[in-house]
Amino acid sequence: MSREFVQLHGILLKIIPYAENDSLLQLLTAEKGKVIIFAKKSSSNNKSNSYSQPFAYSKFELISRGHGMMVYSGSQMIEYFPELRQSPYAMAAGEYLCEVSTFVPENIDNPNEYLSLLLNSLYLLTGRKIKNIDINVIKLVFEIAFLQLSGLMPNPKECSSCGGKPEFWHFDEGFLCDNCAEKLHFSEIHKVDKNMFAAIDHIMTVNGVRRYSFTMNSDSLKSLIYLSEQYMKYRLEAELKTLNVYKSLIDRV
Repeated sequence: MSREFVQLHGILLKIIPYAENDSLLQLLTAEKGKVIIFAKKSSSNNKSNSYSQPFAYSKFELISRGHGMMVYSGSQMIEYFPELRQSPYAMAAGEYLCEVSTFVPENIDNPNEYLSLLLNSLYLLTGRKIKNIDINVIKLVFEIAFLQLSGLMPNPKECSSCGGKPEFWHFDEGFLCDNCAEKLHFSEIHKVDKNMFAAIDHIMTVNGVRRYSFTMNSDSLKSLIYLSEQYMKYRLEAELKTLNVYKSLIDRV
């Protein structure tokens, strides 16, 4: 069987037990997006493997054996975010971002954009770049930017139905004006104020670290955080376990 050596740059999202103590590693990579590789017991127990470190961005050495199967050969750490392990809130948020990233679509044209979003968000969670940044804001920006990359965020500047001024959010129909929202059951629509729309527009139009820098009153922020979480779960059709852990910690603060 022909073999090809492959290098991928990415971060471990999940370790899946396989066979007799072997593992399947789910990675998010710059070159191929989300991939699953096979790691034998001998390699997965090697303490020098950077993939075993949480939140480590690494260069992965792989062997491609045809039929799309890739086998782990080794890895070299490029960047590491140890600060996240020092804060239960930052660590829980980081684990949530990684879980959401397991839902990156297959066969995408922009895998590096998803990886950059994840790495930038993890980097900001460390507090190296911006001190005392609100973890909830980092999480919110990641969610909306992730949904935007996946083609799941509606245009916040106009009603999805008639092009009018949006005032509500319907998870199937998009952002709607008052007249269009009246046609739907009240339990399915969510009020969105101008501060929330401004924040969504900022996140969707500004790139890099600047997209995490915006101000809004605490009530609007709290409402947008709630809606973003609910919309994420609705679109992914998943009950995100790490989100529940994160919220249980934040609720105690």
